[in-house]
Order: sequence, then C-alpha cells, then structure tokens
Amino acid sequence: MSTGKKKEKSQNNGKLEKNKMVGKSNKITEPTKDAIERNKYVLDLVNSWISNADNKIEMAFAILSAILALVVFVTEDLLSGIKTTTVNTCLMCWFHLLVIVSGLLFLASVWFYIQCIIPRFTKDNLMNKRYSIFYDEIKNYKSYKEYIDVCKNANDEMFNEEIVKEIYFNSCICSKKMRNFRRGIILSGLSIASSVVTAFVYYLAVI
Repeated sequence: MSTGKKKEKSQNNGKLEKNKMVGKSNKITEPTKDAIERNKYVLDLVNSWISNADNKIEMAFAILSAILALVVFVTEDLLSGIKTTTVNTCLMCWFHLLVIVSGLLFLASVWFYIQCIIPRFTKDNLMNKRYSIFYDEIKNYKSYKEYIDVCKNANDEMFNEEIVKEIYFNSCICSKKMRNFRRGIILSGLSIASSVVTAFVYYLAVI
C-alpha cells in the first residue's frame, strides 16, 4: 500500500509540474522597455528609408524632365537650320513610330513615379479598437475623447504591438516605392535614349 501511494503521489507531482510548464509557455510576457525602444528605433529607420526614397524619386523626376527638355531644345535648334526639299519617306515613318514609342516610355516612367508618391495601404491594415498609433485608424474614432480613453487603457504590450505593426506596413510601403522607382528609372533611361535616336532618325530623313 505504501509503495502504491508513493507512485500515485509521484505521478500527481509530475502532472502538477507539467501543468506549470504549460502555463508558463502559454503566458504572454510583457515587452521590456529595451524591446520597445529597439522597435521604435527600427520604425524610425524604416521611416528614414521612406524619406530617402521620396527624395530620390523627386530628384529623378526633375532630372528626367530637364534632360528631355534639353534634348528637345537642342534638336529643334539643330534641325531648324536644315533646309531641304527631299524627305526619306521610310525614315520619316520610323521617325513617327519612334516619337510614339518615346512618348509612351515617358508617360510610363511618369506613371511609375506617381505610383511612388501615392501611398497604398494593404487590406490587413484594419481598425484596431483597442489602441492605434496609425493616423488612418486614429481618424476612425468617433471623437478625440474616445481616443484619449483608449490611450489611457493601453499598456506596453499594445503599444509595442502597434509599433511592430507600423514597422511591417511602412516596410511594405517603402518596398513598393523602391520597386516603382527602379521601374521609373529604367523607363526614364529608355525614354531619353529613344528621344535621341528619334532626333537622329529625323536628321537622316530630312538631310
């Protein structure tokens, strides 16, 4: 009898220890101050990437506009001095085709630059009634008093969760900006090259 009781007692102790371990694993730990500060730093870093991307986009679009304006001005100035009565019909057809291609490439590059500027939020970025630091969600509260009440009830876990969520969504925005920026740069280069070839073909057609 004593041996059976000892076995039963050891089994019960084993179950209790197992339950304690399960309880510890299911328990949600509050984020530490260091973890919150680290996530805030990452969010600032992502936002700086977005600012750098916006600066690159503005500079690239300005350079593209200036180069195309220069190409058109120089071409008109050079071709205005050419006087001819004969025109190569075949080359003139190529000229008109290249004008259309150059225009389409320019419009496509502009479209991608515009896509860089316009922010796009994913469908997962939904209203969080517990607490939010995202402006597009904050505006959905009925009044500022409601948001104040929500902020008062927020804890470190909620705040850290919002920071991490902002890191994710801002990273998605930055990735889309840079992807469209690369496409815009490639199309800009092709547009400039096509414009130069177009001017040269026109020169050959009327010379």
